[in-house]
Amino acid sequence: MIEHRIDDWDDLRFFLAAARAGSFMRAADKLRTNQTTVGRRMERLEAGLGVKLFDRVGRGMRLTPAGKRLVTLAEAMEEAAGGIERDLAGHDMELSGTVTIASPEGLASFVLTPWLADLRRLYPGIALRIPVGNQVVDLRTRAADLALQVAPPTDPRAVGVRVGTFRIHLFAAARYLDEAGTPASVGDLHDHAVLDHFGYGALPGLEPWQKLVAGHPRVVLATDSARTYLEAARSGHGIAFLPVYYARTMPELRELDLDVAVALPLWLVSHSETNGSARVQAVFRYLRGRFAAPDERRFV
Repeated sequence: MIEHRIDDWDDLRFFLAAARAGSFMRAADKLRTNQTTVGRRMERLEAGLGVKLFDRVGRGMRLTPAGKRLVTLAEAMEEAAGGIERDLAGHDMELSGTVTIASPEGLASFVLTPWLADLRRLYPGIALRIPVGNQVVDLRTRAADLALQVAPPTDPRAVGVRVGTFRIHLFAAARYLDEAGTPASVGDLHDHAVLDHFGYGALPGLEPWQKLVAGHPRVVLATDSARTYLEAARSGHGIAFLPVYYARTMPELRELDLDVAVALPLWLVSHSETNGSARVQAVFRYLRGRFAAPDERRFV
């Protein structure tokens, strides 16, 4: 008789990462470990449960029927564990400890970092953690306490406040325009070098830019780093699609008055089960106040 058991409950966290990523290698990157460790964990889990969880397909992995069943059960455990953490965090009334704020990279670099220096002076006991990226963070998993995002929250337990507008326009360095000329219309962009930020693919509402890039003959540089993208534009590589809140502050960049622009609502989001924490409330109120300050015109 097979004894179905789990020797290490943390193996389920590795299993979910592998199931969601579709490969042990991508799961290892997400978990900040190596592929061998993920594979060894899955072997132990399969041996303990007495079932096969994955079939290898090419370079990827496909869930077996037993694996699909385990995903449902493991996700329920993940949600329950997250609920315990959120409940305890929501009763933490100390103005000390770590607050994690998920944010797009450019916003974190050019807005949050300067602002949060003042926050640290107000609340020296609060430590800050800022993971960056354009993906919407699931606050239920405690991946972050707060998030700045352009997509409205969909979780009914999320608390979202619209704090401004995230505008993206065309910019190019003066040196590039002096050499290549200034396009007078969208059609003229066909004859210019264009820079692409492929991290934009994770953002809603950027279809006009994605369509332009997809059919453009001279995409000379592409990156998913906001800083690399900005520096490429400032260096004169070509025309870029940049957030106006920092591009307009850089004199070497000129804004192009063409019909290619996006305006997205910017949301500050927390979770109803964790925003009872005093430190999370303090950071939420501080950031909301900074966006609403009369002298802050970049997000109007």
